[in-house]
Amino acid sequence: MVLKERIGFFLPSLGFTNPSDSIDFVKKRGGLVQAWTISAILAHEQKYGIPFDFLKKKFCSGRLKISSLSGYMDWTDENKNHQRKEEFKRIVNQCAELKTDIICTETGRNFSERNDEKAWFILTKSIRELCRFAETKNVRIAIEMGRRDLVFGIAAFKKLQDTVGCNNLKINFDPANLFRGGLNPVDVLEELKGDIVQVHLKDADKNGMSPLTKGNVDFLRIFDILENNGYKGNYIIEQEYVDKRMHERVNNDYETAIQKFCNVKIFKRKHEFL
Repeated sequence: MVLKERIGFFLPSLGFTNPSDSIDFVKKRGGLVQAWTISAILAHEQKYGIPFDFLKKKFCSGRLKISSLSGYMDWTDENKNHQRKEEFKRIVNQCAELKTDIICTETGRNFSERNDEKAWFILTKSIRELCRFAETKNVRIAIEMGRRDLVFGIAAFKKLQDTVGCNNLKINFDPANLFRGGLNPVDVLEELKGDIVQVHLKDADKNGMSPLTKGNVDFLRIFDILENNGYKGNYIIEQEYVDKRMHERVNNDYETAIQKFCNVKIFKRKHEFL
């Protein structure tokens, strides 16, 4: 059974511009979050990020539980990487204060006009440095694979792991991203299940994102694989479409998750609904 306490929210997905509104929303629904602290680098974080001092205050008061922090950046741009790495290290240091050991990031876009070999060299050099720094703080770096990212799929992640050579390089598993990129999320999970440290509850069909359980992602099979292989991490609800109804869609997904995923006993290779 997926415990209700392990279902949380990606704070930027709520779409509130007032941080207090975001905190009030999640507190009524368990208070578990993947948070994005405000950065001086990315403009949209100024709109949807949470000031660290504010986040820490709410965490210390017991209003929030932190599943992970976000450091979403492109690690293939050599001209910007020094500043971005310093910013990322700042986030690593914040983890201890918020009692989490996971930072989620993406590797950078695989645009056709880029020199992939050069981009890969820059990426691996940066990720290795960040993983080694994070390792000294007992923090794991979780890669989220987007369909246009340089690292997408089983072979690419294993290549990154082998090249970087750090045991704290893990995966934030997003089945919708994988499906939209033409992969079977279950096949990817079967191969990489030992490296999953957080999961995004996000669904998709051939036309794009869809409400939870209305798309093509086989969540019961995903839960089966994870829970029967010792997964103890969280399941974070995320929305990508930015508009005034974001928090409504997130709430609908949350209600669906509670009704359908928290009322199922997970056995080996079969499910029994309560």
